Amino acid sequence: MKVLFIGDIHGKTDWRWILTYINQFDKIVFLGDYVDSFTVTSRQIIDNLNAIIDIRKRYSDKVITLLGNHDYAYIFGKSRTSGFRAEEYHDIKEIFEKNWELFDVAWGYTSTSKLNADGNPQYTLATHAGLTQTFKSYFIDNEFNTNGTVMNRLFSNEEEYKNAPLHQVLNYLKDNATLLWIIGYIRGGVNKTGSIVWADKTEITRDRYKGIDQVIGHTASYFVEVNSISGDDIYFIDKRSDETTFSLLLDL
Repeated sequence: MKVLFIGDIHGKTDWRWILTYINQFDKIVFLGDYVDSFTVTSRQIIDNLNAIIDIRKRYSDKVITLLGNHDYAYIFGKSRTSGFRAEEYHDIKEIFEKNWELFDVAWGYTSTSKLNADGNPQYTLATHAGLTQTFKSYFIDNEFNTNGTVMNRLFSNEEEYKNAPLHQVLNYLKDNATLLWIIGYIRGGVNKTGSIVWADKTEITRDRYKGIDQVIGHTASYFVEVNSISGDDIYFIDKRSDETTFSLLLDL
């Protein structure tokens, strides 16, 4: 399966090239952060957000739209993200709220062409900032083990929880401001690690969730970075540019 991943948008327009070649891909996954910029106008940010929502609606079987921390800043009523547009806060928040069902926080796929260290098909997870072992063990597993939480009610037992696709589990957190706005100390927070929309690249490389490949945006770089650790490939595709974005094509 040919999957095209699109890094952080931040109001930029160069992603629109995919409209010409959209039939060449089986899936197109946007990694979030559609809003906020120090250089792009608010009008352009909103126009690009609406355009991405439009192709998500038109190609609902092909296009996946994930959420990033900059997007959640409007959804959760935060304002600490860089480039935040306070004057457009209500307009942007309304766009996300009206199209809430079109967004997720994770996408995953079990490969038919790559095997993991155990000889089983390798699983690839896409989130905005990446999944650390600490966030999975300390925060998500704890959420499942706490009586009365949404996660606890969704799964009848621990075996069902452990066997559920990882992206499905993560998507149950979509409305959970408490868990998704967890910020590690590297990013100015007070926690050991950040959530799947806030984790820093250094947190991922030293404490990755083991046994899977990951495709991540969030931490800007001048080039697409690939870290291969014990058979797991981690791709970072947030481009440090005011004009262009990174894309990554993988054959899964």
